[in-house]
Amino acid sequence: MEELYENKHIRHFVFHDDNFLVKNKQKNIDRLIKLEKEIKERDLEHIGITIKCCPTEADADVFSILKRIGLVRVFLGIESSSDAVISSFNRRQHINDSIKALKICEDLGISVQFNLMVLNPSATFETMRNDIKFLKNHISYPFNFCRTEIYAGTPLEKMMMEEGRVWGNYLARSYTMPNERLNFFNLIFIKVFYKRCWNQNSIMLKSTGLEHWAAMLNHHYKDFNVRPLVDKIMKARIKLNKSSIYFLNRLIDLAEDCGTQIKINEIMLEESENLKEFEQLFKEVMNSKYVKHYIESSFQEKFGSYLDERVSRDL
Repeated sequence: MEELYENKHIRHFVFHDDNFLVKNKQKNIDRLIKLEKEIKERDLEHIGITIKCCPTEADADVFSILKRIGLVRVFLGIESSSDAVISSFNRRQHINDSIKALKICEDLGISVQFNLMVLNPSATFETMRNDIKFLKNHISYPFNFCRTEIYAGTPLEKMMMEEGRVWGNYLARSYTMPNERLNFFNLIFIKVFYKRCWNQNSIMLKSTGLEHWAAMLNHHYKDFNVRPLVDKIMKARIKLNKSSIYFLNRLIDLAEDCGTQIKINEIMLEESENLKEFEQLFKEVMNSKYVKHYIESSFQEKFGSYLDERVSRDL
């Protein structure tokens, strides 16, 4: 970190590590206090960090230390709003752990991103509607939803093979759902949401990336009056989240009622037009020249001069 800080002018560090925190709270506290001490002794000022975390590892005391160090963003492994589904993943956590973790981050002013595996081998229409309720209750967060994938050598793969619901080889497994209506939902879910949620340039990935960007702007450039820009990104994200929930709800209704191909085509056309609207909405704030100009203007207004060459280049 010191080498990157001094020689590459890096100020934000992403720890893409599922085990950055462990289950033992005191071990986390002891290690983070040592890390904080080292950062101070090496004069690594004004840094920011992003981590991954299981909801059960989110603790107010631990996160308070991380906040002092510079914690900006947490990717929280919520996965489902249903305890039965979470248990089927062999994850030792409950939905109340996730709600508590989100509240801790909210109280400390820490940005959070999460995914829900809405479609999974144990999913029912009831669990999917529970996921929708959870998303509605946390509408301001950057989130995405997806289908559970089966990886070779996992307990889930073994279970699905024993049930005779999986096909393909270790390079790419796929699976069937417990009944025909859920299988129908599986097909239209993938078809309708691919562009919105999962392809490389999907609007949901852009939204979560923009929120991370906004959180970093707010952390590293808070003296430059970036709050209006951050708020603008949040409003766009909330509007997108509501739209995504709307289409997810429509697909569930359609599958439960055994909808026709005509109805599927209608939803796909409406969703396509909706995506175009959001592409335009996000276009301005995705423009790095706009953001650079915004910060430079704010800096000049506040300090009466332009950013120095290095900071301007970094932007």
